[in-house]
Amino acid sequence: MPRFSPHRLLLAAAVASCLSVAAMAQTTATRFALADRIDEVLDDDDFAGARWGVYVEDLATGDVLYARSPSDGFIPASNMKLVTTAAALDVLGPEFRFETQLLYEGDIAFGTLDGRLVIRGNGDPRFGGRYSGNDLSLVFRQWAGALQEIGVQRVQGAIIVTDDVMESPDTYFVRRMRRVFRQEGVDVIGDTVRVAQGGLYPGINDLPHVATHTSPPLASFVSEINTESNNLFAERTLRTVASYVFPTSGPVRPELRRQTADALLRRFGVDPWTFVVDDGSGLSRRNRMTPVGTVGLLRGMWTYPDPAVRDAFVESLPVGGYTGTLERRYRTGDARGNVRAKTGYVRRVRTLSGYVTTAAGRELAFSLMCNGYRVSVRRVNRAQDAVVELLADHVGRPRDTSRRRTWPQRRSEAARSG
Repeated sequence: MPRFSPHRLLLAAAVASCLSVAAMAQTTATRFALADRIDEVLDDDDFAGARWGVYVEDLATGDVLYARSPSDGFIPASNMKLVTTAAALDVLGPEFRFETQLLYEGDIAFGTLDGRLVIRGNGDPRFGGRYSGNDLSLVFRQWAGALQEIGVQRVQGAIIVTDDVMESPDTYFVRRMRRVFRQEGVDVIGDTVRVAQGGLYPGINDLPHVATHTSPPLASFVSEINTESNNLFAERTLRTVASYVFPTSGPVRPELRRQTADALLRRFGVDPWTFVVDDGSGLSRRNRMTPVGTVGLLRGMWTYPDPAVRDAFVESLPVGGYTGTLERRYRTGDARGNVRAKTGYVRRVRTLSGYVTTAAGRELAFSLMCNGYRVSVRRVNRAQDAVVELLADHVGRPRDTSRRRTWPQRRSEAARSG
């Protein structure tokens, strides 16, 4: 009997996976034929005991191409980030920027601030975290220069860290700030770092301003949230949105986060009561979304009246075979470079919702949710990918693949026009 190395076995499994998806992805000419093929995928014995929720809609006509348990509530995992990012773009706009301010209180005399430095944030996910790279060194050098411009070479008091959005902001970056300040000629004598819990530091609106760090546009955060499924960015972004929706409520309480997307969902014709928003990232197993409601959200963002908001949302989604959490999926087939969708995973939950263009050039929105499966995540991926390939190969009218442009083609066209 021939012997195979583990590497050859893994390669064989990967090839078999690609072949099985390709075999399932056959052209269908009618809605009924498409439904039959999707049923074959979802009714496989591997998914005995699992719950599938699926909804597929033609964005131009509103025709429903497929539905299975569309109004049932499912644990969405990171598909909840679709709600977070849609609400953020709707409320704040793609050009919104987070600001982190350096303030002070006390008196300045003979090069010394006899008082405190106050750092005031408004939820910037990058500031002070591992995603800031080397940017913070530059920010702190600029802040040190701004202090010197107002005559400060020494700070005697404590450093206060507060955030209008986060109840408990991070403080470890203060050590780095002290070090950079000292290198730049500003010595911070006080060792105390205090966090102003639960809202604004008293009198903060009247404190003198030293400098402000401004983040990149919100569109870049939305892209990070959806393409890379960044949980930290999602949580902080939802809190920021809630602070703008409920500006006089003080600290952002959980019930306010749950209500943040209600107005948006209602405008899109989606009943907010069909959604349970327990967090912004999808890590909570108390979250609930329905496939039909998810497609309603996708439809609303696809037809959003402001094209900048629409483009920021759609372009934030991973591209099959190319970017983010879909980079290693859709390596072959007609969905490659064609499907844009948000993945989701927590234990026994695998979801995928987004957009795909058919062989006839029809734009579809879809939501595929699987809860309670007992097979591998890879097996669920194969089923989801097979369904998306079926959607990509669906004709429904005379086949015209020239009308379907993949993501690389669209990028090339945008580069030539811009």
